Amino acid sequence: MSYPALVVAAALVMSPDGPSAFPPVGGDTTIVDPKLAIAALTHDYEAKSKALRSEMLTLKQSDAGQLTREHQSYLQQKLMRLLDAYHSALQRNDPMAVNADGTLSH
Repeated sequence: MSYPALVVAAALVMSPDGPSAFPPVGGDTTIVDPKLAIAALTHDYEAKSKALRSEMLTLKQSDAGQLTREHQSYLQQKLMRLLDAYHSALQRNDPMAVNADGTLSH
């Protein structure tokens, strides 16, 4: 095996910041560590969860200590949207995520 060929092949997959595990997608040349992206998503989800809990406590207080059915339904819908958005974002940022047929989910 020729070492210059190996060096050329290695140079083709290297970025200025080091090796890239994933090729750029859709013209995006920024390389983001999936762990950092997921950590940022989780931080955002936790902040939104705390805000929802605060909203729930405010509504509970305004409902004399017991949430009304309307407020329960409102909060449940809001929580489901938050969970769905978080799950979808995690799937988009997980480089190993695949669909049921084995294709990449990106």
